[in-house]
Amino acid sequence: MKIDVNQLCEYYTKADIFFNDVVSMQIPSGSIAKNWKTSKKSGGLVIPLEGSACYTCEESAYNICPGIVIHAGPDILLDKEVTGSNKWHYAVIHYQIPETQFDSLPYYNSHFHIPIGINPKLTEILGKLTDSYSSSGSMSVLRCRTLFHNLIEEIVLSADRQSRKSPCAIMENAAEYMKDNCSNRFSIDNLAGQFGMDGKRFSEQFQKYMGMTPVRYLTELRIARAKELLTSCDCLIKQIASCVGYEDPYYFSRIFKKLTGISPSEYQAEKKIHH
Repeated sequence: MKIDVNQLCEYYTKADIFFNDVVSMQIPSGSIAKNWKTSKKSGGLVIPLEGSACYTCEESAYNICPGIVIHAGPDILLDKEVTGSNKWHYAVIHYQIPETQFDSLPYYNSHFHIPIGINPKLTEILGKLTDSYSSSGSMSVLRCRTLFHNLIEEIVLSADRQSRKSPCAIMENAAEYMKDNCSNRFSIDNLAGQFGMDGKRFSEQFQKYMGMTPVRYLTELRIARAKELLTSCDCLIKQIASCVGYEDPYYFSRIFKKLTGISPSEYQAEKKIHH
């Protein structure tokens, strides 16, 4: 489920939260884990750092990637599948609240996703928290508690900013994200989830405000980047395809020819003649 920002803020305002630990993990593409369970004694926040995955909590599926945080309570049945071609890199922060607050604050034992958008500050706080947790001494313990509360605050603030953005601003941010990450492999559904939408609504909004579908926009960005590489280096076509986000070089060649009228190899040869 998706939690309302006001409800999220109220939950973390009332809860006496205690930081337990932070774990950072990297999982290869294609990995699948079935019938896992979350920590028996702790709630957790999954913060994606790279790649994408599908988490299924008690039959509710969440497609997650950077820009989306997942919360899951203790002892919840969980399936995980790494999607896309990139590794799945994420951090899990475990925390607790007193049992006396379980009934009044049911979100602790629930699972939900929080669209927060891309926030470098959140990543910075997470990095400091991870470093402090790996250190020893009472000062590190105190630092972890402070950073954990800073992290919770930044998640709530990010979710609030994301919910207040106008559709036009959201689509401009999405376009900027695609421009900065066009060489990476990601799905439009994952990108839509980052902005709190399903794929269909996101595509409709993107076309309305940007004048083309997100798939078309991303394709044109990738082909433009491919042209630069074909002109500036002697890489193989399959290497260039991989560099611009296409796993299959034959599919890349078909798309390239469809948009330019010639194949990548013909384009590369033509540019070499003129240079």
